[in-house]
Amino acid sequence: MHADLDTLCTVAYCTADDLLPERPGNGRRLVTDAEVATLCVAQAIMGIPSDRRFLAVARRRFSHLFPELPKQPGFHKRRARLTETIEWLVGVFAASSPGADDDLLLIDSTPVECTRSVETTRRSALADAAD
Repeated sequence: MHADLDTLCTVAYCTADDLLPERPGNGRRLVTDAEVATLCVAQAIMGIPSDRRFLAVARRRFSHLFPELPKQPGFHKRRARLTETIEWLVGVFAASSPGADDDLLLIDSTPVECTRSVETTRRSALADAAD
């Protein structure tokens, strides 16, 4: 399976655009709610916490997908207003993902080292297993 960020953004946008109600037109607003939700998905996937830095990267990386991008204050306000909607969309995405109905839940985590130092080894209940 080949997946890239452009494909993910396209699928997220199409799903959000289909599910979200159409809002009344606003002459000043050039970016739709579906586009803001899609940008939030891209920001989370790219791991860029700063809105200002993300929008700078998005202008270079996503100009072919989003001809208009909001400025940083507008993006922050729209995301805050759409918080509940974005959380609902995350639930929709999760419910439609493979394995959503499985009884088995696999959790991946970073292993915790318990034998890095001698002192930690002495205090650890896993000292015998961590040799």
